Amino acid sequence: RTLAAIGRYGAPSDDSELDGYRGELRITGTSRIYVGDEQTWTWYRGTGVGPYPCMSALEALERVCDQLAAADVPLANIVTVLLDGCENLAMPGLVVGLLVRHLEDADRLLDPYLAEPVIWDLEFTRVVHESGWLAASSEGIVQAERRRWTLREAAMLLVLGADEARADELSAIGRQLVAAARRLAAEAPDDDASRAAAERWLVSVRAWASGLDRASYEARQEEGAVYIQSTPPDDVAAAMERDGEDMRLAGEATRLMVRYHVHRIQGVPDPVSAEDLVFDLGVAKDLLENPPALNPVGLWDIPAAVASAAVEAHILDGVDLPTESLLFAIEVVLRVGIGEPDPRQHEFEESYFEQG
Repeated sequence: RTLAAIGRYGAPSDDSELDGYRGELRITGTSRIYVGDEQTWTWYRGTGVGPYPCMSALEALERVCDQLAAADVPLANIVTVLLDGCENLAMPGLVVGLLVRHLEDADRLLDPYLAEPVIWDLEFTRVVHESGWLAASSEGIVQAERRRWTLREAAMLLVLGADEARADELSAIGRQLVAAARRLAAEAPDDDASRAAAERWLVSVRAWASGLDRASYEARQEEGAVYIQSTPPDDVAAAMERDGEDMRLAGEATRLMVRYHVHRIQGVPDPVSAEDLVFDLGVAKDLLENPPALNPVGLWDIPAAVASAAVEAHILDGVDLPTESLLFAIEVVLRVGIGEPDPRQHEFEESYFEQG
């Protein structure tokens, strides 16, 4: 109920809104309801909207878990204690991160998480947020570079290191993953847009599942190096190709987010020429008119960041921009300024101050 009330500025939430924060997972061997969303999942990284004491405690707990693992406490024991009585997504998020970083010692502990399509989605979202300015420090964390791994990279490591029996197990997990996704997709609202989105999601899930099938991997030698990659089934590859434009736009959205938002927050020098601004404003316009399904942030966030940079460059630095580009940038800034974009689910002013 607290999560549902965040976007309502503390106003009472209707009971019908609460189901969106409950999800069923079988990560402990039995079905259980966990409360939370993609924000809750990333609390241990400091990148989600949530209570700072809880986030700080989870960040400290992760380091304690590393210390226990270094002292040869079995990961199975650590995970059992962490999930005992757990009814929220914050702790499973920490557990997945812990197991991926200690994957060589995790045996089959990650398997139930690999069979849950919702967890794949949550991990993809977490990785996008890793580039943000709020992410907690990883100094001293074991295998910190794996923070940028999704479950796709973890699955590849497991498959390539598996014997024949283990490879069969992982392939079966891939089939479980697809079956679970089909059940969830069947619950989508009965309208054309929702059904189309569910079908696109199923294509993605089938591609993830193919990464758990050793038969999908092939190696090639190129310029003295060996490259290994997983190739999804032909029908999945064909469907993904049809969605290639959406993926291209999502990639462009991520590029612009890093360039005009993340780098500015982090103080990373990233000179932008007039030609860059004109091109990026064109991309921002395309993102507004044809928003990708995999947009890493809200509809207006990236266009607003590019537009404000263009207006600032024109007014403060005297950068000459074509009239059409400049008018678009001004229009976006004004429309955002008067509050035309709908508030996001968890948007309230206090949630975006950095910790400390």
